[in-house]
Amino acid sequence: MRETLEQRFGELQLAYPATWEAELISDMNGLLLVDPQIEQDWQASVFLELLRDDEDRPIDVAMADLLEAQQEEHAGFHLRRRELREHVSGHPFGLIEFDSLTDGMPLTQWLAVLATSGRERLFVTAASERSLWAKYEPVFDAVMSSIRRADL
Repeated sequence: MRETLEQRFGELQLAYPATWEAELISDMNGLLLVDPQIEQDWQASVFLELLRDDEDRPIDVAMADLLEAQQEEHAGFHLRRRELREHVSGHPFGLIEFDSLTDGMPLTQWLAVLATSGRERLFVTAASERSLWAKYEPVFDAVMSSIRRADL
């Protein structure tokens, strides 16, 4: 991302493209980042949501549960990849990338779960129209990589 804006989200800080719009969604403890440009009848977006995992599941277990839920929820679900990674913060995170249909729209999405502190988890959902994935995936990766504790 060339020109970015900084956004605080809970105890976290992140960067996103300066041309995008950001909206805090307090009733969901979420942050929505949206590209205002509509391409192929879709707006690329990233949704971040802070949730507490009362079961304190390891990331790989949380990812297995998330994968099962996505397979049931999304029409035309096709898994592209599933992996565990280490975030630049040093915390583990899991990533699921998949294709699906949303209201007939072919999308590629990824869902990431990042352990932030204690039982708190950051869920990140990124989506673009399938044919534009190569354009937006680097933006999504840059947003994910920019996430850090706000006090650092």
